[in-house]
Amino acid sequence: MVYDFSLLQADPLALLKSIEAFANVDPFFEDGLFTNRRINGLGRRRSPLLDRILMRPRIANLLAERAPRSLLLRIRQLVDARSAPASGDRGDHQSVRTPEYQRLAERHFSEDQRAIDDLFKRGQVLTGPDLMPASFGPPGIIEGVSRSIE
Repeated sequence: MVYDFSLLQADPLALLKSIEAFANVDPFFEDGLFTNRRINGLGRRRSPLLDRILMRPRIANLLAERAPRSLLLRIRQLVDARSAPASGDRGDHQSVRTPEYQRLAERHFSEDQRAIDDLFKRGQVLTGPDLMPASFGPPGIIEGVSRSIE
């Protein structure tokens, strides 16, 4: 399965539903069961101590097994609120692209970009046969997220 990253940005719920369909699992994600938020967003403040604690499998497993889910969710909300960057602040991660650098990258990757654009003309979520050249047969596009083949 391959998907166009712009779908994740534009309609993450549709992408999740496509992944469920691809994996052939019972549908779970719907409007009431989905919250769209950035977890590891650029510029978020992090706690090295918390990272070290949670990177130890024993501790993480112990917390998951013993602590009430409601407590873990509340702690997660507090950590998310505390680590969120200020509005519009991207911290030290600001891009250093200059117009010259952008033009150089566009020239260097132009052939790759054309191939990607051609691939995703078939749809934003591609599976199995979709990844093969068109001459190999009809694509396996996930319904509801795909553009029609012309």
